[in-house]
Amino acid sequence: MSSMVLNFKQKSFTIGFMEDQPFISTNGRHDRRGIEVEMMETLAKKFNFTINYQSFRQSTWSYLYDNLTNEEIDFVIGGTVMTTERLEKVHYLYPHLFDKFTFATSPSIANLDHFDLNILIRPMDSSVWLLLAITLIILLFVGRLFQSIQPSIQFNNHHQNIRQDLFNICIHHLFRQSVPLLRLANRPIKICSMFWSFTAVIILANNYTGSLCSMLALPSHYSMDTTIKLAKQCRNHHIITLGIANSRPYQSLIESKVEEIQLIGQRMQFIRNYASAIKIIIEQSRRQKTLSSNGPSYVFISTRLRLLFKMIYAGKNLVFLPPNTETAALLPLYVAIAITKSFAHRKQFDRMIFYFHSYGMFNHWIRMEAFRAMESRNFPIDHPHDQDNDADIAQQPEEKKSKFNIFNPYDAMNNLEFNDLKSIFFLYIISILITLIIFLIEFITSLSSFKRMINS
Repeated sequence: MSSMVLNFKQKSFTIGFMEDQPFISTNGRHDRRGIEVEMMETLAKKFNFTINYQSFRQSTWSYLYDNLTNEEIDFVIGGTVMTTERLEKVHYLYPHLFDKFTFATSPSIANLDHFDLNILIRPMDSSVWLLLAITLIILLFVGRLFQSIQPSIQFNNHHQNIRQDLFNICIHHLFRQSVPLLRLANRPIKICSMFWSFTAVIILANNYTGSLCSMLALPSHYSMDTTIKLAKQCRNHHIITLGIANSRPYQSLIESKVEEIQLIGQRMQFIRNYASAIKIIIEQSRRQKTLSSNGPSYVFISTRLRLLFKMIYAGKNLVFLPPNTETAALLPLYVAIAITKSFAHRKQFDRMIFYFHSYGMFNHWIRMEAFRAMESRNFPIDHPHDQDNDADIAQQPEEKKSKFNIFNPYDAMNNLEFNDLKSIFFLYIISILITLIIFLIEFITSLSSFKRMINS
């Protein structure tokens, strides 16, 4: 009996859905496609049942789940996530996707880079800099002690007094400069400078320059790439987060025990649907709005896979998504198909979904949806009911499709630009100004000495 395949004999099941890529979407002919559509169609072929789709596009998630609880529909799809409150009213099939809550915003908002010389001290810890400063101060006093007891050296028959300064020698070594007349120094200075050159040049200087070059070679263009940094901007009242109204996962942010996540939830403004939220982000990007601009700046909170497809469709120049790291995640989420509590064939469906995972079918369906999203970006499909929400996206200039891995959209290397090396150039300007000031001081001093010599 257990080996028999479940057969519904063309029984019709009603599936209620909220339309959203990549889970389910429709075109002008009402042809449906998406990850969960592929899954349900495959299950329908396997278990011999038919599907009647019912759209709840103009409704809310709460109303959709009420229909499922009242058994007016049989399944709920559209990237719905499991919550404890929902589990009290409905059941879920085996989760077909493990996702996480993250955020998306405009690249101009996420780019918090500003001129900061901290990059020059970042290769070494503050304790290392403190010890280095203390060591140089000690060398300064020791050098003055050596200089006070060092006899003058006659050189080149010009009776020029040469006194080797230990501090000056160590500074030369630290900046990898040659030390003139080091062989004429006394033995204590030579021994001290020898140990210093080993530690300063081989260890400190090489480690510092290597780390600094690595940081400049792999620059971080976007500073707001973690939830902590997002929470900091929310605390400063620079950011308003966007969430979907009447959706339980967003309420979990406000009730979170984590201070940063709770702060992000408290700054949330609820809107009707995902399309409206993405439209706000795209319009914000086209205005090149920054945090220093007047008016509120918006960040949309949603599942990572959903935001990734929004970024693919709109373009990385309009939607910024942080790297796929734990520091950029707010909450872990299980995406699953919701079913009624009276559904008696949950075990058979769960087994098939587990097989789909084992065979890599979900990864295949996700890639297929990504290719369709990139194609529709260059060749927009007419959605009569989406004209208001997606008009701005459809009217954007045609762009060359970029080849990137949808699971890692940050694999392309960027050329070094001025923003990456601006700290170095500003340091050059500062050093030139200091040099000019020293030159003016020496010139004025020499001029005064010359006048005194003439007067005498």
